[in-house]
Amino acid sequence: MVRIDITPEEVLFVDRMNKRFVKATRAEMTPFLPKGSDFEKLQKRLMDASKPGGKNVLTGKEIGLTSSMAEAKIQLYDFSSDEINVTATEVSAKYAQVEFNDLIKLLFDL
Repeated sequence: MVRIDITPEEVLFVDRMNKRFVKATRAEMTPFLPKGSDFEKLQKRLMDASKPGGKNVLTGKEIGLTSSMAEAKIQLYDFSSDEINVTATEVSAKYAQVEFNDLIKLLFDL
């Protein structure tokens, strides 16, 4: 189980099973992201999926992933129209911070 918090400037990956996390800046992630990807496009996809009848299942190819991840399916669900208060995720001291390159290596080993 992984929690991912995305902001325009950084991404936080929290690996709950292995008790570790990675904070990566946009600059660190750029070489690994699909060409033309940006926060605004992701935000638009999420907003579109949240609307009644919106497309809530995307393929890896639709979000710019290639090779073995192109056919992966991503399901967006459990949307609410209730007002919310968004707060940044605070990572507990029991989680170890790892380097972004370590995360990339782990993902490619899956």
